[in-house]
Amino acid sequence: AQPPPTAIPLSIGIMILSLSSAVARAAMKFPGAPRARTYAIDFMTDHRGWFVIFFVLPLSLAFDILFAARAWCIRTFFSAPELHDKRVEKICGDIHRWRERGDGTKLCTARGGWQSISPGYRSYKKHSTQIACNLYDILSWSEKEMTVRVEPLVNMGQLSHFLIPKGYTLPVLPEMDDLTVGGLYMGVGIETNCHKYGLFNDNIISAEVILASGEVITCDAKGPHKDLFRALPWSYGTLGFLASVTIKIIPCKKYVCIKYMPCSSQAEGVKIFTQFSEDSQSADSADFVEALSYSKEDMVVMPT
Repeated sequence: AQPPPTAIPLSIGIMILSLSSAVARAAMKFPGAPRARTYAIDFMTDHRGWFVIFFVLPLSLAFDILFAARAWCIRTFFSAPELHDKRVEKICGDIHRWRERGDGTKLCTARGGWQSISPGYRSYKKHSTQIACNLYDILSWSEKEMTVRVEPLVNMGQLSHFLIPKGYTLPVLPEMDDLTVGGLYMGVGIETNCHKYGLFNDNIISAEVILASGEVITCDAKGPHKDLFRALPWSYGTLGFLASVTIKIIPCKKYVCIKYMPCSSQAEGVKIFTQFSEDSQSADSADFVEALSYSKEDMVVMPT
């Protein structure tokens, strides 16, 4: 049997977080440590440009390289779309065993807090039954039906690199590669949205969900489980474990055209922004509209 693809990175992440926390707690016990901490924060704030150049950027690059290598390892050694049903069956088995124990704990995923887009220690996981949901694969896509079916831990970088060479993309594609389908759907990704296509979750056609009973159901907007389908966005995994989703896709070209329209008054900017955001039918309609304001009156509207 293949080991979980997150086992080694998860262990390393937990060790680093635990060690860092222990060192920080120990350091704060030394005389004058709180004052030194205040001075250090003030220094980094006053000289943040240098701090970003020599510390934050190199660490960010190292982090990106580490996660790119991790993603490559998962795709190369653990990708197996044909084993999706077996992976779901294993999760169901873990849930059935939890039910048989009857220990009163709640269910949660075994995904570490360090893997989240907002890294942190998730204290509730310590007292919950953690279920390993190692679902990282793009399962299938249909050019005829204009859909792609993916597992919840597929991220935006992985999905865009799969679709764009084929001439397709998601109608709403958040710009951060590390954001996962499951997080954007269950947590409602509001960072990128569109007057034509709505939010990310508005483009989900159906969802495969594992309930706390161990039952696997597929829900959509019109079927017998439509209430569950409507409740999944913003549920943060409280209604079940997401096993896969089917998402709309649209044709795309290699490049996009962005217009920059400077506006010298608030009224002009609002008028142009409203004009583009309300037009979704004409040949010149924009897929996305953004505006950047430099002052109360000066702004630039950017239809794409």
